[in-house]
Amino acid sequence: ACKLYGLLSEGIGRPVGRTYAANTFGSVLGSLVVGLFVIPLWGTWWATAVCALVGAANAAGVAWAYAGARYRPLYAAVAAGVAVASLALGITCGNTAVTRAGFGPEDVLCFRCEDEYGLVEVVENKRVGMRSMLTNRLHREGSTLPRTVADQRKQALLPLVLHPSPRRILEIGLGTGVKLGALDLPIVERAVAVEISSGVIEAAQWFADYNQGVVSQDRREGSSIQVACADGRNYVALTSERFDVIVNGLLTPYRAGVSRLYTVEHFRACREKLATDSDGGGMFVVWVAIRQIAPEDLKVLTRTLLEVFPHTTMWLQGYYLAFISTSQPAVWDAEQIQSRFADRAMREALERAGLDSPLGLLATFVAGPTSLGRFADGQPLCTEDWPIIEFRTPRLGDRLNSDHLAATNLDLICALQEAICPAHITAAPLTRERLQQAQAARATANQAFIQKCLGQHMEAVNLFKQALAIDHSDDLARYELEFYLVAHGEQCLQRGLLDQAYHIFRQAAQVNPRSVAALASLASLEQAAGNPAEAEKLRRRAIALDPHNRRLRQRLASHPGLGITRRR
Repeated sequence: ACKLYGLLSEGIGRPVGRTYAANTFGSVLGSLVVGLFVIPLWGTWWATAVCALVGAANAAGVAWAYAGARYRPLYAAVAAGVAVASLALGITCGNTAVTRAGFGPEDVLCFRCEDEYGLVEVVENKRVGMRSMLTNRLHREGSTLPRTVADQRKQALLPLVLHPSPRRILEIGLGTGVKLGALDLPIVERAVAVEISSGVIEAAQWFADYNQGVVSQDRREGSSIQVACADGRNYVALTSERFDVIVNGLLTPYRAGVSRLYTVEHFRACREKLATDSDGGGMFVVWVAIRQIAPEDLKVLTRTLLEVFPHTTMWLQGYYLAFISTSQPAVWDAEQIQSRFADRAMREALERAGLDSPLGLLATFVAGPTSLGRFADGQPLCTEDWPIIEFRTPRLGDRLNSDHLAATNLDLICALQEAICPAHITAAPLTRERLQQAQAARATANQAFIQKCLGQHMEAVNLFKQALAIDHSDDLARYELEFYLVAHGEQCLQRGLLDQAYHIFRQAAQVNPRSVAALASLASLEQAAGNPAEAEKLRRRAIALDPHNRRLRQRLASHPGLGITRRR
């Protein structure tokens, strides 16, 4: 409105003077009022409608004051039309209507709020009982899908496995809070999660069943787990506290503002806040989703980290890549790690993450500092003045967040794969043999994962089977092969091939004993076959694995039969 006023004033030769200055001040004040008060109180759509209405009134006032009498009715009519359209926008596309946009017929909106950083929503799919957190309708911050929950817990456990004394932990980014809940362990004296969005913190309370309730106000008071609503970069720069482990969570590196958490300046600030009095020194962890970064920018990120932390190693867990940086050269003792995880609480944490042993996490090792240095040689640094990742990665367009991009990055990462050696991980002969076996299985599973991302599903299935033949405990191969088997079993159910579906679901449960979908389907089939005792046994196993899934409980409690007698 201010710019329009200036153009009109200049065009008709009227002086601007104090009036233009007053309108400039009003524009600045209006931006602050809308951002801080109107949007949080009324929501984005009504804020847009109000701004359009005020802009139309402003333009009409300028035109009425300075235009000739001949054109005044025309300007008034245009302004009135814009005002009516603005009100219509606010009424028809208000919060009530927009909540359904972009959701499926089986999705139910559980929570919605808008803060100064955007829109935060929690959506539950009634068919599968899965609850998801979405920000700005663009990014899924996490869900209650068993596989996703297990992945987040593995990410929380990796630094706990690698650091000899992880007493104080700082996590930048909260998401659903599942990672923070996984830190609620006796070895952790204090854990702080810093989240810039108050809406995300509030939405995380809808995942209390999976994050141990660490976000609830009652749980936080007097607890070793705390949540701070602040900008992560500023929190690190201003806090006087030092931490044994600082984690850059799964953020979106190309988003405006977020990219500053991947700069030399931020990495240096984190290095300064790492504890020097703990065993092994401090540890800095950077997580990145391989579907959210360009291959050349993956090299830029590696180069930037090595500039601040020369002792950096790379670890790969499915779609997620971790850079583990230490303040001094690190050599991990597999025997000591296993002894620390012999404690009951630590064993239970591993089980909740779908792991039988911490060796499964050690097998995700990819490369050490020397290989990473060659990988990133000649790349520019990502800095505050030149946040190259923010401006270059979005140029990928439709390839961004795609399986094709994941496959491209996986090819680069797998080419760096190093064998586990005493320079990085020491172990007794028997443990070393198990580690080498686990790493060989994971290398095969990673190749299978590439084939899956490229759409070569038969090749992927065969490679996942080969990985399990090498090491039956490889969690990536177990979950992925189970996914294929469950999907095949559901297709057989739709076609009425119940015997075939039964055997496929049974195979899926053998591949991954933690498969809730396979166990639930087997329970339904056993009930249909007239085997209530076996069905009840399978129901109990499924509910024990995902006790907070209300849809699963309702489905299994109703003892659904399929209406067809299946022959054994």
